[in-house]
Amino acid sequence: AVVAIILCTAFTYVSGHWDYKAIIGDTAYLYRTGVESTPFEVFKMIGVGESSIEGHYRFRNFSLKTAKYKVDDIPAEGWDFPTRYIYPMVEGPDIKPFTYEKANHYHIVPYDEHNTSKPVPLETLAATDYKLAIYFAQQKRILDLQSDKSKTMHQGDEFYALSKIGSYTFAPHIVAARDNTYFCASVIDRTLTPWGEWKTSVCVKHTIIISQDINGNFISADESHFINGILNSTIVHSYIHDTFKTNGFSLKKSHLFIPKYDPANALHRRIADLSKMATQNAARRKAIMEELTAVYLEVCAAG
Repeated sequence: AVVAIILCTAFTYVSGHWDYKAIIGDTAYLYRTGVESTPFEVFKMIGVGESSIEGHYRFRNFSLKTAKYKVDDIPAEGWDFPTRYIYPMVEGPDIKPFTYEKANHYHIVPYDEHNTSKPVPLETLAATDYKLAIYFAQQKRILDLQSDKSKTMHQGDEFYALSKIGSYTFAPHIVAARDNTYFCASVIDRTLTPWGEWKTSVCVKHTIIISQDINGNFISADESHFINGILNSTIVHSYIHDTFKTNGFSLKKSHLFIPKYDPANALHRRIADLSKMATQNAARRKAIMEELTAVYLEVCAAG
């Protein structure tokens, strides 16, 4: 039997196997959601191949048959785009425990990584990334069909603005978790693109991302594995699935205890090391998830 109890204004549970009260507490980290773009088909790209133009690569739009709006002027050979504002993309279903699928999918993110309050102005794009500026101008009709609600969420006033984007989007170390279906997490690394550039992988809608602590500091590489190890522990996976419906997981409402990573704490270092081991060794992941639970419970008990 599963008994529901109310704690910290959120539902948690005691199952026949776990006492989840042990892992409830405060977190030292900020939970954000991935970038949202509407219509998705304008911004999501599939890599096609090399371009004859230096600093460019060839792409095609990713389009679902069920899409409400479609880009209908795609050149037969694809678009030759400058790559400055195009990033590898991670979607929720790409995320697996301790790893993620590096698909041939990309997302146009027309923002300066160091100033995400508004998109790069169209006149600037026209001067520096002409083909991308022309593309946006060609798609303005579709972009203008967005709902007023979507437009009010935009970061900036340009017609190609995105939602839910910030400096955290481009952080050097990111932990991403799925927000539905199957809860799991992975450290998201910088990726070598087919045009030869190492770039941040941008997490999009249906991902929960952690890249900063509550004071706004970016997390370190070891810190990302510490968080990743906790989120992939057997007890946390079980707790999330017992607490939320599979159509919507919320770390913010979960009230998981995740203390600030302390490199001097042997238990914290052990969790980070176990996450690294699981990332590199798929065969051992199930056993490591059990060991992560044991170490995490020690961390929780120590407060």
